Amino acid sequence: MKSRYIRFLFVGFTNAVVDLGILNLLLFVFPTQNVFMLLLYNTVAVFFAIINSYIWNTRWTFHVYKQVRNYQKMLFTGQAIVNIIINNAALYVLSLFLPISNTLGYFIGNNIAKLIAMVLASSSSYLLLSFIVFRQTKKIPQDYPIIPRDSSQLLI
Repeated sequence: MKSRYIRFLFVGFTNAVVDLGILNLLLFVFPTQNVFMLLLYNTVAVFFAIINSYIWNTRWTFHVYKQVRNYQKMLFTGQAIVNIIINNAALYVLSLFLPISNTLGYFIGNNIAKLIAMVLASSSSYLLLSFIVFRQTKKIPQDYPIIPRDSSQLLI
């Protein structure tokens, strides 16, 4: 479990690079101080980070070597939506309290808010991915004795 969490943290780091990179690219190309545009840019950035997360977490962190089951795809999509909601809600609330007096202050403030939002959203994602989406079921060893349900099948 410890190594899985370390792999998740590494994937989280790559997600942060994708997320912050796209958000800052959008803010650089299309500067805005409108909080709703910031949330739109954030949603786009988080979407691409979630795609990165799906690829790396299914194949490496949670070792889903076989085809991902449809219910896992639905659960992953659900946790992705929760991630976007938490991320945008935290970013919105935090952006209200950070300085917007000049462009640089606004840029730095948004990045601080974004980092905090990412930590909150990533923590919830890890819990959802670990305990719901890719939860590990205990495997019964092949040499484990199977007891018949019907006592008449017992050999004495």
